[in-house]
Amino acid sequence: YVCRTLSYKGADFDTVEAPLEERMTNMYGKAAEFWADLRLELLSAGEISGEEKGVSNQIWRLYWSSHQRFFRHMCMSAKVPAVVKLAKEALAENKCVVIGLQSTGEARTEEAVTKYGVEMEDFVSGPRELLLKLVEENYPLPPKPDTFQQGEEKVTEIQRKRHSAQDVSFKGRVRKVAKMEDVSDDDSGDYSPSESSDHESSESDEEFHMCQICNSEEEKSLLLNCSGCSLRVHPSCLTPPWTGMLTDDWSCYSCKKIEGQEMEHDANVADFSKRYDSAVERKLKILDVIRSLDLPNNPLDDIIDQLGGPDKVAEITGRRGMLIRTSDGKGVIYQARNAKEVSMEMINMHEKQQFMDDKKLIAIISEAGSAGVSLHADRRAKNQRRRVHVTLELPWSADRAIQQFGRTHRSNQTSAPQYRSAVYSYVKAFL
Repeated sequence: YVCRTLSYKGADFDTVEAPLEERMTNMYGKAAEFWADLRLELLSAGEISGEEKGVSNQIWRLYWSSHQRFFRHMCMSAKVPAVVKLAKEALAENKCVVIGLQSTGEARTEEAVTKYGVEMEDFVSGPRELLLKLVEENYPLPPKPDTFQQGEEKVTEIQRKRHSAQDVSFKGRVRKVAKMEDVSDDDSGDYSPSESSDHESSESDEEFHMCQICNSEEEKSLLLNCSGCSLRVHPSCLTPPWTGMLTDDWSCYSCKKIEGQEMEHDANVADFSKRYDSAVERKLKILDVIRSLDLPNNPLDDIIDQLGGPDKVAEITGRRGMLIRTSDGKGVIYQARNAKEVSMEMINMHEKQQFMDDKKLIAIISEAGSAGVSLHADRRAKNQRRRVHVTLELPWSADRAIQQFGRTHRSNQTSAPQYRSAVYSYVKAFL
């Protein structure tokens, strides 16, 4: 693959070790401690919630993939001060700068804009948003207790029993009708309120109902009437027989059993609610800790801001929007990259032309936006300054790295570029 490319004769390669600032070292150390604590917290929460094996495996896959992306962002951010310094030194030497990276942090930025709005106090921290999303969406919680299930079960059971309960027997109704006819025949036509009242009282006292166990008729006053399901039975028909007094608030054995189950259910619901509330409280505390962590901003936005903003830096990437510093410097605002009446499809070509016309002396390229773009010191272009190609983030494969290097090293150029790869010693810095 290398043999088929243009010779790199005249190109200058150098590895620049980026000195780590004390703030970044402390930031990295505290982040590593937090990830270790988060792992223990997830293990404990998983045991409490009783999560299934498949769910547990999925959480740990997300944990370790997020862990990798988090520290990749941290490593990129640690090199930002050195990259900014290299760029300013190159500009002072009358050169122009091309900065290469792979990830733009667009996904985290769009999520933050959705949550917080287009106006924010500072640039989005990709590592922080990644952590918040991991915990918010995947922290294992016990099943949320359904507080309405108990009431629904009780109503359903009572309605079922009432539907199956029998009312006044047919014989009792016939007997009542016969009594009413006798009273009507004996009536001489004179209405007496006291007599009518006596008849109603007599009918009420002598009202008959059927025992729903032995199916025999009995006076209402001699039957037990359940206050829960309206069951009417002889005290002796129950198993075991009822030997207590006949009261209006009597409940049958089935209703008492249901009441006992409901009390047990209420106790379980209270226990589940306590466990659930405790888990939610622990989750909220973790989210508060994440928000309090000192974490770096998105490297792409940070570099553009430190090098003069979009008016000074040409961005040739695949993202559609960006955060820029407000005019008063007290916050940032999200806006589309094509804010200057340029279509989104042509924004990268517009930015590239701004760089080649010597209107912007710094260009930032990503793999998604730089395919087929020529940023070399073309003899036909106005900007023929020597290119200093700074690599903030290398691609995963060597052929893609060579493809990115080829953006600034092509035929018909006035000078070969200078390549600078920003690295630092992780062992020396963090151990």
